[in-house]
Amino acid sequence: MEFVFKHRFLFLSVLLISLFGRTVCGSDKIDDGYHLPADYNASYYPPTSVYCAEGFSPSYEQCYRILSDWPLPTVEEAHESCTLLNGALAEAKDDFTNGAIYAFTEKVGSPNGTIIGAKCKKRRCKKLITFGSRDQTYKAWAFKEPSGQANQLCVITNFRKEPGAWNNVNCNCINSTYPCRFQAVCQTRNSCPKVEFADQGLSFNETTGGMVADSLEKCSGFPNSAPKATRRCEKYSLTAFWEPFNGINLTNCDEENVKQLEKFDRADVTSQNADEISQSLINVTGLVDDINLHDLEETLNAIVALNDTKDQAFEITENVVSVIDKLIERSEEGEAERDPTPITVTPRFIEILEKQVTNLQRNGSNFTIERQNFRIKGLHIPRRTFTNKTTFSLGKEFSQEATGDDNVNITFPEGLLQTLVKGGDGNDATVALTIIDYSNTVLFENERSRQRKGKIASSVVGITFEGISVRNLTKETPIVITFPIEHSSGTTSSNNCASNLSYTCSFWDFNLDNGNGDWSSEGCETVDVTKDVVTCHCFHLTNLSVLVHESTNRALQFISKIGCALSMVGLAITIAFFFFHRKIRSKESMKIQMNMCIAFLFFYAVFLGGIERKPFPCDQELEEIICTASAALINYFALSSMAWMCVEALHMYMLFVRATGSVIPRFLLFARMFGWGFPAALVTASLARWYDDYTAESYCFLAWKGPLKFILLPFQGLMFTFNAVCYILVALRLVCSKEMGSTKSAWQIASRRVRNAVAIASLLGMSWAFGFISLVYVDDTGKTTTTHGAPNIFDVLFCVTLSMKGIIVFVLFCLRREEFWEPWRKVTDLVSRTGRVKDGQCQQYISNEGTTTNLHKSSLPSSGDSTATV
Repeated sequence: MEFVFKHRFLFLSVLLISLFGRTVCGSDKIDDGYHLPADYNASYYPPTSVYCAEGFSPSYEQCYRILSDWPLPTVEEAHESCTLLNGALAEAKDDFTNGAIYAFTEKVGSPNGTIIGAKCKKRRCKKLITFGSRDQTYKAWAFKEPSGQANQLCVITNFRKEPGAWNNVNCNCINSTYPCRFQAVCQTRNSCPKVEFADQGLSFNETTGGMVADSLEKCSGFPNSAPKATRRCEKYSLTAFWEPFNGINLTNCDEENVKQLEKFDRADVTSQNADEISQSLINVTGLVDDINLHDLEETLNAIVALNDTKDQAFEITENVVSVIDKLIERSEEGEAERDPTPITVTPRFIEILEKQVTNLQRNGSNFTIERQNFRIKGLHIPRRTFTNKTTFSLGKEFSQEATGDDNVNITFPEGLLQTLVKGGDGNDATVALTIIDYSNTVLFENERSRQRKGKIASSVVGITFEGISVRNLTKETPIVITFPIEHSSGTTSSNNCASNLSYTCSFWDFNLDNGNGDWSSEGCETVDVTKDVVTCHCFHLTNLSVLVHESTNRALQFISKIGCALSMVGLAITIAFFFFHRKIRSKESMKIQMNMCIAFLFFYAVFLGGIERKPFPCDQELEEIICTASAALINYFALSSMAWMCVEALHMYMLFVRATGSVIPRFLLFARMFGWGFPAALVTASLARWYDDYTAESYCFLAWKGPLKFILLPFQGLMFTFNAVCYILVALRLVCSKEMGSTKSAWQIASRRVRNAVAIASLLGMSWAFGFISLVYVDDTGKTTTTHGAPNIFDVLFCVTLSMKGIIVFVLFCLRREEFWEPWRKVTDLVSRTGRVKDGQCQQYISNEGTTTNLHKSSLPSSGDSTATV
């Protein structure tokens, strides 16, 4: 004591330095205790559901339980009670898990605090001891806690209502200064509970601590498919915690699915997994390229080949439809260069779709499946319905009655099924009808069809009676389909009434092109073409549509127009030549030829000005009137031209064959009546009989109906036959006649006779032979039967020779006549005489004049030539 008293100042100084040092230097910093951070759960992603064991309740992603058998004298007893419930005293490894305990105790309303563990026994020890092999390093002590009392070893949380704050208390309630109202909180032992994240489409089963859990969701329905994600359940002493959601390892399902598709064994497809696999293919469809597109096709084939999927047939069909719809979209995006990995779908997917629809039809129920690019209607209809004529319309809704030209209308003939189905269960039996309306036709294209110049001009309609083969119907009982025409069918002209467009009713024949398929018109007829609708008669059922072909003979059209224009100029000059030469026009033969030239001139003029339809969007009635008038005028002058050629043929016959003395009284009067009046009577009669069907829809000329088939062609044919007979008789007389006293060689005589024969053939319209021969290549509907509507050689010859008719007439009647050159020689002589020339030049002029005169005379036929007389 004396030592202490003597050195009291030293001890006081040390004490003050110690206290000062703690405060200033912070060697044992004094704070106000633990406070649960307000953002302790900021990074937490809440699951939709947490599945806890019986008696446990979720708090965030942990499961807790309050022990109800309190008071508990010791922490060991609390631990044993949790163990009996397959749990352990709750553990906190960070602010988030500590906050989870706090949230749970708040939820259950535990008073004063709950036991979560024990404090180590050393006086200044602040560790929380658990009954596992690991001490907790995380601390959340309240202000001035833990206390140094040796008997206060039980750790409780939420001390003095401070969220998450810890305090050590006396676990033994005997002689305790605190009320014995502490409860213990248990946590599931060494496992993470099952959790679901509905918005992410992920869920994880209950998992043992230290293990990695696969998501219950797979990347695909393929067997052995990889999970969509994996997540670790972290072990922590006796409990376990899910790793944060942002630490989940997501699988690259795109790559995984493509790998699964490539290595998938098609034999593994069963009726049990067909639905899952077909569902998986929807996602895979967006990833495949042309290399593994075949794998997708084979997998679909394996699915549709199953015959025992009745319970899942609708779901599988919907999945297959979605896959094919997505393939169409990708193919279209590839053509538009919007898809980085474009694909080329083949028509084989049509067969896959049809097979699966057939599987669904076995269920015996009506159904409708619609997607962006096509829609399917399955109907089960009593057979007696088809006893009468039956119509189905493919409008916005499938209807069993016609709904106008804006929709595809299908009309089945009366008694269709009675002629196809023998016996059976009678008219009360039902038949399964499938109609597939493809608004996007990309499936009906392949390498061969893309090379064709024709394009699909309407939707494609697949029509099938399941189990009934509809083929080889008679022409009296066709299936009538009306297709609205799409104006954006890939042709250069957006107007479907353009004269260079030709429409053909066709069907997709899977057997063509070595099984790859192509369009064929066999068994279908194009009956009528209007501005917006094409009417087809088909004698079998399959995938039907309308193809539009742009004219492949534009050069021919151009040449024909140029020829017609030049012919008009030549005919106009010829008529003027006749008019100003009274001596020439006074001859009977010249009067006939002048009338023929006038008929041809008007024919060319009306043809060039009126053959193409002039659209009048605001007045279609006026358009029809003008077009009908143009067609009637073309018809009239075509008949009139041939009629005057008949008059010329008869005149030649009388002149060359019957020779002298063969005169018909009032021949010119009858000739005018026949040349101008007879065609007028025919055109008037045809207008009265077939006015509504007078013109074609793509140009202003006769449609392949009554006016053309019963008026123009028959009468042109009769007149052509008459001309041909006269031509043969005249040509024989000219060829066989002998020339008395001629000094010309046999070659010169033969050459002149050939020229005369050709000239006479042109005058008598023998070029029409090409036109009539070309009719061999025209079917009953007026369509050409040559490949892809290309013109045949006779079409070309007919168009060229007919358009050049006026030029030939000009050469025969003007250029080969000396009278035509007479005015030009006079003009040349006059100009030459009025000029000032020297004597030597004058002599040269006289010499040249004689040479020029001789040249003209030598180049023209002699007055005895028959063509000159004609």
